[in-house]
Amino acid sequence: MKRIVLSFVLGVFILCPKIFQAAEHKALKLATVTSNGRSGKEWIAELNKQRINMFVHDHLKRDDWKSTTGMLYHPVLLRGDSFSDIERSTSNIRRTAKDLGLITPPMELAPLLREKITDEEIVGLGLWRMIVMSEPRHDNGGNMSVLGLDHRDNEAPWLRAFVENPPQGWVKQDGFVFILPPQ
Repeated sequence: MKRIVLSFVLGVFILCPKIFQAAEHKALKLATVTSNGRSGKEWIAELNKQRINMFVHDHLKRDDWKSTTGMLYHPVLLRGDSFSDIERSTSNIRRTAKDLGLITPPMELAPLLREKITDEEIVGLGLWRMIVMSEPRHDNGGNMSVLGLDHRDNEAPWLRAFVENPPQGWVKQDGFVFILPPQ
């Protein structure tokens, strides 16, 4: 099994002290992911071995889907349980990431991570979902959404589209993925 989790970080992270200066935010450095140039349609063919919902299809089939080749992404996960229920809003999560020096990831990071991270690893972190906090895009349901990894008991791994500002809010078992700036 691939080990995606490199280290759990609370407080100062030795390699990037500016990024992880706030001890109250539990940040998890995930393994570096390299983009592979797959088009959205190629991702659909690959991910149909797993489970993806119709709104993911909407995003992957768009003409403006952007793929890169050989781009190194250094994802960092902010744990939902490091925010109080009232602070766990999309705008506050994004603001916290920005304050920590993290940047908004491209949408292509979601299928790259789904290919690498197992449901067992998600559950092992005490999470239900890992939301890739890319720029939201309209789906065919009329919602602004982002993509994320969803763990479902006894089912194949899911890549799902999530409403960017869920009316019920995010839950503490969610993790929010951003990236380190290019070095």
